[in-house]
Amino acid sequence: MRYVLCLVATLWMGLAFAQHPSSFSPLVSENPVPSDFVVPSGDKYQEEIKKISCHAHHQAQTDQQKFYLESCFVIDDLLHSGNVLFNDPLSKYLTKVKNVVLESQPKIRDQMRVYAVRSPVVNAFATNNGIILVNMGLVSRLKNEAQLAFILAHEISHFTQNHALDLYLDDVNSQRERQQNPMGKDSANEEIITTNKYSKELEISADAEGLKLFLKTDYDINEIDGVFDLLKYAHSPITDIPFDTQFFESTYFKFPNEYYLQEIETSYGLNEHNEDSHSTHPSIGKRREQMYDNLKGRTYRKLEDFLVSEKVFNKMKTQCQYELSNLYLREFNYYESIYNSYVLLHQESVMDDAYLKKNIAKALYGLTKFRNKDRDHETESSFENEDGEIQRLYYFFNHMKNDELNVLALQYAWKLMRTYPEDDEMKSIANDLFQEMVDNHYESETEFYDIDHAEKYAPFNSFSQSKKRKSELKKFEREFIKYAFVDIIKDRGFSEAFKVCKRKKDAQLKTALLDQNKTARQIRRETKRKERQLFKKGYALGVDKVVVVNPYYMKMDFRKRDTPIDYLSSEFSEQQYADWVMSNAKAVGLDAQMLSTNLLENEEAEKMNDLMYITEWFNQQLELEEIKMRGFNQERVIEIADKYGTDHFLWTGIVSGRKKKSIMGFLTFLYLHPAYSAYYLTHPAYESMFFSIVVNVRTGEMEMTKMNPLFEKDSETVVNAHLYDTFLQIQKKPK
Repeated sequence: MRYVLCLVATLWMGLAFAQHPSSFSPLVSENPVPSDFVVPSGDKYQEEIKKISCHAHHQAQTDQQKFYLESCFVIDDLLHSGNVLFNDPLSKYLTKVKNVVLESQPKIRDQMRVYAVRSPVVNAFATNNGIILVNMGLVSRLKNEAQLAFILAHEISHFTQNHALDLYLDDVNSQRERQQNPMGKDSANEEIITTNKYSKELEISADAEGLKLFLKTDYDINEIDGVFDLLKYAHSPITDIPFDTQFFESTYFKFPNEYYLQEIETSYGLNEHNEDSHSTHPSIGKRREQMYDNLKGRTYRKLEDFLVSEKVFNKMKTQCQYELSNLYLREFNYYESIYNSYVLLHQESVMDDAYLKKNIAKALYGLTKFRNKDRDHETESSFENEDGEIQRLYYFFNHMKNDELNVLALQYAWKLMRTYPEDDEMKSIANDLFQEMVDNHYESETEFYDIDHAEKYAPFNSFSQSKKRKSELKKFEREFIKYAFVDIIKDRGFSEAFKVCKRKKDAQLKTALLDQNKTARQIRRETKRKERQLFKKGYALGVDKVVVVNPYYMKMDFRKRDTPIDYLSSEFSEQQYADWVMSNAKAVGLDAQMLSTNLLENEEAEKMNDLMYITEWFNQQLELEEIKMRGFNQERVIEIADKYGTDHFLWTGIVSGRKKKSIMGFLTFLYLHPAYSAYYLTHPAYESMFFSIVVNVRTGEMEMTKMNPLFEKDSETVVNAHLYDTFLQIQKKPK
């Protein structure tokens, strides 16, 4: 479907910004919280090892115990990441489809659980303990329920055939054989290829067993082929429609023709017959051919595309497509976020255009911030690496200069802010983009044309191609960026924003000039003095209440080559640490509340949702700290801060490891302290790290960052001393 370019430009300036409240809401978990999320990993492990046959060889028993130990904790880490939803509408729908697929096997049906995952990646996978995780990126591209049913049947087969354990044991045995019989420098590569070959066999097996399960239902068998098409185009957007770069233009603000890609590479998807020896999956073509062989001799009859609900399927598919716009932002895939939002804006029925336009503004904001910091290589790539209509979007931004991108982002955000004046998040983004423009590119509104100049001099498409007009057109193409703010340049708020940003820049330059007058030696001395003062006096945040987020504890043993993490000890220590955190906060009189996945109860889904948003925000802050840019769920985080009555959230934990003693260390100790050499040999060596980070979630500022190495055993006394001191510094009033 192609769109009339002038109509799109008109809509962008007019109807597209028609005011209405935001109606789209992302999916969240709902009560009750399933046992998968509340039962401790150690308890799950004790149940899993009951599956091990007592008649198995001792080595096999050991390998299986190790598998169940690691898988229980790794799976729980994923469940507690905040990306896995439960009892939400999508997970409930997926469960109903699973129940249809397993209608003939009620025992397995009751064993298996299905949860939706907040990820744009086209994927689904099953765990060894009966959980199927389905990504939103997969649901967003399905054509019907029958395709979903076959995918679930495939994943169910992985579980019933115990493929996860088989693959693990095969890998362990391969490594053991390699250690016993070294095969030279290429052995590692050959081992990977051998392991992947076995993994591919398991995928073909899951297709075959999944087909048997699928054929027991009344779903249309003809839809299976579409599943392989879905995999073939998994890297592509949800649909391929022409991207009109004039979408970003207005009456006077137009980009040069060379910014527009005239011809694109048609999207052919992956080469389905390309067999990669380093891939864990067989080629799509091989899987498709194997499926055709399995279906030979069967009568093709048209059955049903939907058995649960076509209406619910379409609703959940649309929901996931809208979620993608924000999920792409979270992963810094700004081009994908813009194109996904653009596609949805051009659907016949738009659920929430304000939400989509805000995502576009946020993506432009992110691109601008990374560009101005010369870190665009982290978020952008060449249009030549893409195919389909999204190529035009990549080409457009690849050809745009940094100042042009900044101006475009500010123009888009400013108009959106003016349309939704109560939106504090858009106001914050527009103000930051303004400061970016003044700091890096333009300092005064006089560098841009106003409406009088534009009406008199700006060329339009209706200009005749006379020599005079051609020369004016060339001049316009050189100066097109100056027409960006024609219709808003005389806004009082716009002019005042220039002045505010200029004053802030001048103040920063003044401070920088003062620093330049100092010698390097003076700067080093001043820095060391501040560090000594901080070390001696500590922080003084003057905070009365803090929310502690997921207190963390990891016990490691670096003497072990293959599995340095002591999962069971870590879990026990983490439970202890949570108690120590609260008791020390109480001891200093600090009001503390804890948000922890380890402390969730059956009716606390709301806390899980809070953890999802605050953890996602914090992870973004760690990535964006040097960019000086806040995460894209700031609105939700401020709501959480208001809910708990504090802007200050604390992340704290310990990583404790027992390490090897080196021969050189012993000889050094023997030489320097011969009387104590026996002590060195008999007493274990430890190396730990205590950390505490206090963040003001309203401002995004990290007000405390403590990283204290502990060159001793992480005893209860030592840990409590550090916690007590930390809470004292959080509570202490600044002088």
